[in-house]
Amino acid sequence: MNHDNSISGKDSSAWLGVLVFVVGLYLACTLIANIASLRIVIFAGFSIDAGTLIYPLTFTLRDLIHKVGGTKTARATIFTGAGVNVLMVVYFGGYQQLLLIWRLVRKQNGQPSLGHNGEL
Repeated sequence: MNHDNSISGKDSSAWLGVLVFVVGLYLACTLIANIASLRIVIFAGFSIDAGTLIYPLTFTLRDLIHKVGGTKTARATIFTGAGVNVLMVVYFGGYQQLLLIWRLVRKQNGQPSLGHNGEL
């Protein structure tokens, strides 16, 4: 092992496939947990959002990524997960809030709107 806690040497090619799989699983679990949080389920007599059942798995996967890939790989995976979540928010309707802010800024500056009939 090198100073970055990643596996190096002749074992690295064997672990690369594992690392790619675990990174993909981490990103998938992060997205699924956020989407599943919209649904309430009954678990052991308690009402909880469904994402609560999936999200703890991301901590174990992140630790495995750190162990196999090292600190830099774990940090890059976490930032990638955050970026993918931002893209998900924009895709699932956050763009409407961005358009509203754009419309308000243009209105305050006295600029005409870009859309049809004075709307964006």
